[in-house]
Amino acid sequence: NLGYEEHPPWSSGCGYSAESSSWFKTYASLAGRKFGAEVSTIARSGWGMYRDRNGDTNGALSLVYENAVGTDDTTPWSFAPKADLVIINLGTNDINPGDPGVPYETAYASFIQNVRSRYPNAWIFATIGSMLDGSDLATINGRLANVVAVVGDPKVVTFDMGTQDTSTTGCDWHPDVEDHERMAEILMEQIQTHLGWLRSVAPQGLRISK
Repeated sequence: NLGYEEHPPWSSGCGYSAESSSWFKTYASLAGRKFGAEVSTIARSGWGMYRDRNGDTNGALSLVYENAVGTDDTTPWSFAPKADLVIINLGTNDINPGDPGVPYETAYASFIQNVRSRYPNAWIFATIGSMLDGSDLATINGRLANVVAVVGDPKVVTFDMGTQDTSTTGCDWHPDVEDHERMAEILMEQIQTHLGWLRSVAPQGLRISK
């Protein structure tokens, strides 16, 4: 998100690196600071809900969700800090080989049930954005709507983050800092609507978590 690519040309200009990436400037981190909330994130490049961007079902975040540090170590996460909100943004990589179909919905619903077992009172946001557009975005949004309907949990909702401006992006087509700021605004509106949090106020003991 710290990199800059202008399109065209459509080939990657800067590529992924630690120097071109900042979690501190991602939409979740930005929103968390605005609400004074503690934020914990688990992410893995190229992985999805059901499969990774190459179609490998071993590249699913649900497989390492219970690990404290993702794929680096199998030390278990305690789940002792109780989240008020869990944000799931998985599907961009799942659809890379094509529509992930019903298996994606099945894996998603199962993962939500796992999250709910850890956090009985949390809101769960199933979202997508902002690298998808057109038919791919419509497909994933349709899949998410099906998941929410099947789960039937009033505190599980879905929305998307819109589509980034593709004339300029971060590295490898990823959203840049400006787009993360735009997505943070969308997320904060959802948080205000569903959780009633006020911006610039530090809620005591409230968490956006794993």
